[in-house]
Amino acid sequence: MLLNNSMQVFRRKRESLAHAFNALCENDADLPLPDRNGGNMTLVMRRWRCGLFRQFRRDREESC
Repeated sequence: MLLNNSMQVFRRKRESLAHAFNALCENDADLPLPDRNGGNMTLVMRRWRCGLFRQFRRDREESC
C-alpha cells in the first residue's frame, strides 16, 4: 500500500517509462519489418480494496 504522494511519484515514473517505450517504437518504425519483433507494454494501476475488509472500514471522521 502506498501513500498518495508515493502514488504520484509512481505515476510519474510510469509515464516516463511509457514515453521511453514510445520513443523506442518511433525510432524503430522505419526499420525493415522482418528485423523488428512485435511487442507491447501495459502499465495499469488502480486503487484496490479487498472486500474482506469492508466490514472494518471507518469513516474518516470516526478515525480521528
